[in-house]
Amino acid sequence: MKLTTKPIITTEQIQQYDELGFIFLPELFSKAEAAAMQREFSASLENENIEKVFEQDGKTVRSLVGVHLHNDFYRDFVRHPKILLAVQQLLGTDAYVLRTHMVCKRAFQGDAWPWHQDAYICYQEGIPASNVVKVIIFLDEVNEFNSPMNVIPGSHKQGSLDPEICASVPKTVTENADSDSDWKESFGVDLLYRVPQDIVKSAVEQGGIIAPKGAAGSVVLFNVNIFHGSTPNISPFERRNLHTTYVSVNKTPSPQSLSSEVFLTGRDYKPTQPLSESQAMNLFS
Repeated sequence: MKLTTKPIITTEQIQQYDELGFIFLPELFSKAEAAAMQREFSASLENENIEKVFEQDGKTVRSLVGVHLHNDFYRDFVRHPKILLAVQQLLGTDAYVLRTHMVCKRAFQGDAWPWHQDAYICYQEGIPASNVVKVIIFLDEVNEFNSPMNVIPGSHKQGSLDPEICASVPKTVTENADSDSDWKESFGVDLLYRVPQDIVKSAVEQGGIIAPKGAAGSVVLFNVNIFHGSTPNISPFERRNLHTTYVSVNKTPSPQSLSSEVFLTGRDYKPTQPLSESQAMNLFS
């Protein structure tokens, strides 16, 4: 498989990804570029074609799912070479976009995300974590106040945990929780799969906890097996992120487990082509 040779991340960063399970790239995009992402977030929030999951109050949006399918800006942004070429370096192959979603930690109202692995959704579709890279773009500054994502370095080395064990972790069922569709359990208040507390405790004793923080436009690339979660956002600051799940072209979802919802599992498994230099520049104009 022919890959673009222009390096985006260094050999040392690739080694860090393998060892810690993530890479943090502060201010990969400029303030002006981040401002364009914020404007398109507002447009996506008003777009009735984009699936929404709500917080416990049933009004505050918690997640937007399938953003790139109905927003022209994000349709092109997932092809940005700063992102796509870094993903290619980590996977060693070309990649396609499996799904996009936004986590909307709204000021004063964004609820917690329990400790979990993102590998669970891929597991359901028959895609091994080794074939996946998750990319998170900061649409807002992430600081110690607005509920940054906590990650446990090295926890990805435990592999994808047994779904039955993770599904057995008690959930906090709330009367107003948005649970009218099964798929929303992967994006809503009461996550279906959670990492048990004893496993979290052991992992923290070994690797500690890190919360990547930085300006809007910063980027995290991480292994979907890494343990991560966040507390409620009680600050007056928004914390919105775009999540894009990239998969190696060497692996496609198994037909028998393929989600019926295109916004959850994309159907285009051809290599996603990076924008040209001029296209990338015009994207934010």
